[in-house]
Amino acid sequence: MNWDVLSAVAEILAAVAVVVSLIYLASQIRQSNIQAQGEAHSNWMTTWNETIKGWIADRETVQILQRGFADFSALQNFEQAIFAQQLAALINQWILAADLTDRGLLDEQIYRGATELVLSVCATPGGRFFIESSYTTFPRGSQLLELVQSEAGILPPFNILSPWWSIDTNDPRD
Repeated sequence: MNWDVLSAVAEILAAVAVVVSLIYLASQIRQSNIQAQGEAHSNWMTTWNETIKGWIADRETVQILQRGFADFSALQNFEQAIFAQQLAALINQWILAADLTDRGLLDEQIYRGATELVLSVCATPGGRFFIESSYTTFPRGSQLLELVQSEAGILPPFNILSPWWSIDTNDPRD
């Protein structure tokens, strides 16, 4: 065997090794992406559920939200702060869902579901007042306000969509 043949065989083996390495690297990247998507999904869902659980933390919070959805200005100052904090937490979760979806880490269907919930909350009189008066404080606030305005009258308000979030006028404990 001469050196030219050995050199050619070595080049072919090197090329095969490079292709095998690239295939292996691609599979590792794909696995890493799948794992990152799963972790992002799990973390987002956990935080989303914690946000919603905060809405029903106690009777007073539920009542503040119910009255706030109907008329933000009817709330006392401390109640407005509670209402605003709860809506801000929900909107921040929506912003995170949008960012994760943009990066391919969260399923589009989950983002659409979160968007519909946030839009229906913002369609209530109190929710609309909140987003119109504070949208500049959120990274995607202008985008959310545009969505709220474009969906006005199309998506039912949250307290109509989910009637248990309407003020309960028949509760004898009130």
